[in-house]
Amino acid sequence: MDDLNLVDVNESEPLSIFNKSGTRVWYRPEKEFNMPMTAWRISIKSNSEVGLEDHVNLALLITWLNYRMQNVLQQASYAGLFGEIKIAEQGIEVGLHGLRQHQDLLLQEVLRTLMNEPINRHEFNTVVARMERYWRSQESKMPLAAANDALRIAIYPENWPSNESLSELNKASIDSFNRWRDRWLEDIHSDALVVGNLSLDTAQKTGSMIHEVLKTTARTRYFVYSGPRTLDENLPPIRVRSSSHDSVLITYVPFSSSTLSAQAHSMLISQFVASRFFQKIRTQQQIGYAVSAYPSSDWRKPALILSIQSSNYGSGDIQSKVLEFLASLDREFCELDDTQLNKLKSGASNKLKLDHGGLMEMTEGYWADISRLDYSFSTRQELLEVVNKATVTDIRSAWKNLISGPKLWITLDPNRASNSRPVGVDP
Repeated sequence: MDDLNLVDVNESEPLSIFNKSGTRVWYRPEKEFNMPMTAWRISIKSNSEVGLEDHVNLALLITWLNYRMQNVLQQASYAGLFGEIKIAEQGIEVGLHGLRQHQDLLLQEVLRTLMNEPINRHEFNTVVARMERYWRSQESKMPLAAANDALRIAIYPENWPSNESLSELNKASIDSFNRWRDRWLEDIHSDALVVGNLSLDTAQKTGSMIHEVLKTTARTRYFVYSGPRTLDENLPPIRVRSSSHDSVLITYVPFSSSTLSAQAHSMLISQFVASRFFQKIRTQQQIGYAVSAYPSSDWRKPALILSIQSSNYGSGDIQSKVLEFLASLDREFCELDDTQLNKLKSGASNKLKLDHGGLMEMTEGYWADISRLDYSFSTRQELLEVVNKATVTDIRSAWKNLISGPKLWITLDPNRASNSRPVGVDP
């Protein structure tokens, strides 16, 4: 029985403590927060690529699992133990955090429900209705959110338009869902991370339980999602339908590689561009009222993203202004000096440093490393070193290469028809 006393552990970077037939577990002990608390992150993914049918059935499975577990999770929250179940790339992600007492039992209940509990017809009809409401609500999003959705659908293979998801949902039946579920669960693998005041022995026993319940499958090569699609040259804009009176333009400008240098240069260039973009487009020219420039958060394909929402200009006029702005940056980058670059480096360094301000921040940071396939937990430091070594010449050269490459334009104007699928994007 866990007495909730603090466990005297030696803190370290996450350690690999379990690796067997498709189940891997990392353990990061800590005692600095002086609380008997832990946080778990568990991903459950297919060993094969996910298509539209899988996308819809996976959404149904996760919605049902949340529906079935809602009372259990609510009761656990009264005891200081919190959980969530959500869709993740190629699969399911389970998160638990709070007091460590009975945490392994709650996790076991979630996983056993996923693997063994049948879904009845009432539950199936309930989750189908919920997903239908959800996907229909996506068709009436606010304009900027709708344009961002179109960008995600265009560049990420695992995203699907709501109309295609609804069409596939209409084909679903409880029998076809059960056949898919049995097939999907037969061939899965799992990664898990535990951070907190927990003994190594307890962490290893929980890892063994995860493996036994999930019955994960070893594969010589897992399906690893490779990131955003590669863009063709001279793509036509993707037009989004909207009932709004506003117009939106999103410009997606990807780097040609995903090396550490490209990631570092993306962070520095995006900072340099962001303040100038807002000052020129929002403050001086007043083209739009929601104006931002930022780097893509996807490490696998560094990119610069420019976003504008306007009630006074159509997307064609906005695009002309954006092109003028991008052309003007050639001179700005020529004038970049070491003093300016050092300020950019300072900003990038602050974002790269892992925040240990709390258990959740620590957990999310290390889980992000695992999601980036950084099992040595060193990429963040290596990227920081590349940022600090970047020169003015490096940044000028990176900008020149970036701006000369392909771009994707997402446009939204009142009463414009939309493409259900992007054209000219390589799968």
